[in-house]
Amino acid sequence: MKWIITENEACECPGLALDMLPNKLPANLRVLYRNNDLLLEADGLAGIIPCKQGHSIVIEPKCRKLHPFVMYEYVNQLLKITDSQETYDPSGTEISISTLAQFFAKELSGIQRQPRMIRRLPHTDNHVSVRGKVDWCKSVQRIRLQSGTPIVSTVQEASLDIPENQLLSMAASICLSLFDKNSEEWKTLHHWSHMPYSKNLSREKLLRLRALLKTSRLSGAHAYYKNALALSLVILGVDQMGTVSADDNAILFNMPGLYEDYIRTAFMRKSTLKGYSCQKSFVPRSFMFNDGSCELEPDITIYKGNDPIAVLDVKYKVPDSKDYYQIFTYMKYAKLSEAFVISPFIKHLSTLTAYDGSKIIGINVSSSNNQELEATAFSIIDNLS
Repeated sequence: MKWIITENEACECPGLALDMLPNKLPANLRVLYRNNDLLLEADGLAGIIPCKQGHSIVIEPKCRKLHPFVMYEYVNQLLKITDSQETYDPSGTEISISTLAQFFAKELSGIQRQPRMIRRLPHTDNHVSVRGKVDWCKSVQRIRLQSGTPIVSTVQEASLDIPENQLLSMAASICLSLFDKNSEEWKTLHHWSHMPYSKNLSREKLLRLRALLKTSRLSGAHAYYKNALALSLVILGVDQMGTVSADDNAILFNMPGLYEDYIRTAFMRKSTLKGYSCQKSFVPRSFMFNDGSCELEPDITIYKGNDPIAVLDVKYKVPDSKDYYQIFTYMKYAKLSEAFVISPFIKHLSTLTAYDGSKIIGINVSSSNNQELEATAFSIIDNLS
């Protein structure tokens, strides 16, 4: 049985019992009781959670036209892996771990036909001849002891034991049980899942890999790793904070964080066409108070040279007075006369005029149509002075 609930709403699930739920639920999925009925409320989540006995819980975004996996593809510049798949649900909320595993195995198979990503790492060993950087003190001691391999030196050797390959190995281990042992997918995943690595990935390295996917650092010679790494992050449940939650094969997206990334990505790409730079926050770091407290961090800041020419705040909710105080402060700090608030729940091009004549303009982005988003972004950027 499949229960469909809506993000940020307490939804009844007729027939759902506690013993059907997975052993571990996400922290922001709450189980509630009302008049002896079981309800679920997902705070900022969209996706699918497999339950026991073959059941599942589908969490739809509160804004139905925002499709999480389409947004994820756009943010991470993935090839459109979903376009040729008839089994893909365009809503992005019912894509299963099995479907993702199929995509993932296909990507790994393609990587195996290419040179594997390596790093040159220092390796110290004993040799009979001089190689690399020699440790003369230890070598002299070994020569005096008449050792058979007296030269102690360090050389740079190619190693597959790097975070990128380890991430793929971890995701392959999760997907392995979904395929028959005689299948090509199983053979590919088995090869990757048994790749040895020296230590577990740290939170810092996971966050670094997430950041690399949004830059050009994985382009060029190793661009073929990009899709597989992005799918690995989804399979492992790596969120914006670098936390891994791969229990029970749930496929979940943090909608507020994903929506902000989605909007910022479009503005960053379109700003370059006008020779502008676009980023989160101010540069250098800026604060409301002289003692360095209350950092000012607009979600999107557009610069022309060293001067900020636009500040935008992204809200995955109906903006309230606190949000308008916030964007007004950013606008005043940047010495601008207008600012923008982007939300799925705001009237498009609505304008609020402040006491000093400055304006806050509402921009509605309530669908994951990439072309429409880019057109909106370019229209705003094109009219900046």
